[in-house]
Amino acid sequence: MPQNKPAETAGLETYGKDNFLKPHKMVITYDSRQALLTNDGSHETMYTSLFVETKTLIRSAFSAAQTITGEKLSLEKWDEVRSQRGVAFLYGSSIEADAFLSMLGASNIKLQGVKGIDAVKISTADDKLYILDNRTESCFAYSIPDTLTDLGYLLFRLEKGDADTGVFLSKIDPRQYGRNVIVPTWTQPNSIAVLEAVNEMRTPKDTIPDSIAALFNEEVSALSIIKNTEGTTIYTDREDQVVKLYSNGLFEYARYNIPGQAQSSVSVADAIDISTAFINRHFGFPKDTVLSEIIRTMQGDKYIIRYKYRNEGIPVVLDSASGAEAIEIEIAGGEVKRYKRVVRSVTQVLEAKEVMSSVEILDILLNKKITAFSGENIIAVNDLYIAYFERRFQDRINYIPVWVADVTVEKADSSMHQRMRYIINGETGIIMDK
Repeated sequence: MPQNKPAETAGLETYGKDNFLKPHKMVITYDSRQALLTNDGSHETMYTSLFVETKTLIRSAFSAAQTITGEKLSLEKWDEVRSQRGVAFLYGSSIEADAFLSMLGASNIKLQGVKGIDAVKISTADDKLYILDNRTESCFAYSIPDTLTDLGYLLFRLEKGDADTGVFLSKIDPRQYGRNVIVPTWTQPNSIAVLEAVNEMRTPKDTIPDSIAALFNEEVSALSIIKNTEGTTIYTDREDQVVKLYSNGLFEYARYNIPGQAQSSVSVADAIDISTAFINRHFGFPKDTVLSEIIRTMQGDKYIIRYKYRNEGIPVVLDSASGAEAIEIEIAGGEVKRYKRVVRSVTQVLEAKEVMSSVEILDILLNKKITAFSGENIIAVNDLYIAYFERRFQDRINYIPVWVADVTVEKADSSMHQRMRYIINGETGIIMDK
């Protein structure tokens, strides 16, 4: 876990789209032992080196400009492969194959048979790239060309280091846990600091900031400012563009009249390019931003792309009332229709809290008391990880260490299954949000 140190206000960065290949979890395997690696202060250099090296090897496996067919294997093969020496990227949600290749800079390539990418693994045991595709319930294997690589040396260095070891829970019970559920094996309480943060954007009194004016097609003098009693400030050209700054720090830009959007089909590669370029121009990406989700219509004329960010390697999650993710952008007809962001700047470290172990959290999740209290029977745990959860108070925002559990539940009065997210206080084990 990251060590406590003075907080630094997270800066904004200009991102290349290959940065969004950063995984939800990076897992290093050596001699059938796993390590969970995060890009916190003590491991940031190693994390970055492994990310760049692994990304390069993935790209080398897809170096030819053609349709590439991998060897199609069973899901059980992935269970075997993940125990081989190497590096795995586990993603929080399935990434469409075309989107993954676009971020890799290989949009001219087609992966035959692959629908979605849930995880990738570079195995140094057999010099192959493996892709886990839950959509087709398959694992695909690709050969990596002989290239000079530092991966073996980096793995050796990390093996001698202090990264947290982890265990795949599906090894214990494959029916109860998803294939990518890996948790740290420490059983004693671990300390993580509570943080204090402020809104990224503050509402100016009677002026229009250049950063907001740049979103409009009109001159600043043609824009209007409206303030309502709830503390929301609205900037508008009174035609088809509006920006809203809410008192809770939510920023929202909307454009209503986009010419020809109904007739225009946009590829996922184009949507990623449009989104990345737009955010880079308008406020930038928080340091350590990762891709969360891409939603597209059947016609391919509309996309919603969501991003989340991390602090010292720990994901920041919002409460259910604040929205889906920190940044969300909607693209229609090849143009940005809506842009929302809730980003904070960390200002200081407060007291450290002892965080319960994953074993204790699982005991809480699978306890019959949850069923009795909520009427929800948890039948599967799809993901489990430590995060920071925002708690808003009257005059401040705190980041509280929590466990996030992505679960499948069955309602007591129904046989229907539903995916849910539980936010569990890391210190007390109380369910704070779902």
